[in-house]
Amino acid sequence: MARTAGFKAGPVLLELLLWLCQTLVDSYSLSYNFTINPKAGLGHPWCEVQGQIHGNMFLYYQCGSRKAKLFGPLGMKVNSTKTWERQMETLNYLMEELKKKLLDVKAGIFTKNAPPTLQGRMMCPWKEDGRSGGFWWLSFSGQICLLFDAKSRNWTVLRSEGGVLKETLDSDREMTGLLTRIPNGDCKSWLGQVLEIWKRTLEMTGT
Repeated sequence: MARTAGFKAGPVLLELLLWLCQTLVDSYSLSYNFTINPKAGLGHPWCEVQGQIHGNMFLYYQCGSRKAKLFGPLGMKVNSTKTWERQMETLNYLMEELKKKLLDVKAGIFTKNAPPTLQGRMMCPWKEDGRSGGFWWLSFSGQICLLFDAKSRNWTVLRSEGGVLKETLDSDREMTGLLTRIPNGDCKSWLGQVLEIWKRTLEMTGT
């Protein structure tokens, strides 16, 4: 069972901001921002994912569409590889599993009939010294409620609803395995491949 940090949001958020600033200064990073709405209306995607490398969006995906939209020179280069297909397969599976968990925790988080909409972000940095790891940010209504350090497997609960979500996720061994493996393994591999393509693209464009 992973450890859970206390409910003191101030120091935790300060530590997170310091880590994020250091990451942006001395490393490249691959991140995925996502939104999951289990009860999205007809014609609206229940899940959306944006892929970014060092803050530059190159990928957009709607769950169920089976096709990602790729942007800019980087996106076009990535499109010619199998990298993005593997990313989408893994991320789509994760989104499906998180959707199930949202339906499970509905009663414990909100009193309304509709399940909550989850926003999240996964970031994995590329360190020249070989260090790896990553973080998950999870939020409801734009308020970060739960953090997960994939390297140490530690949870940090920032809001009461985050505690309910944490218990639901942490009690599922397969889910915690996914949250750990994707940043530490899959994402590191994806970043290495995408970063190589990105650097070649910058050299070609002279930027």
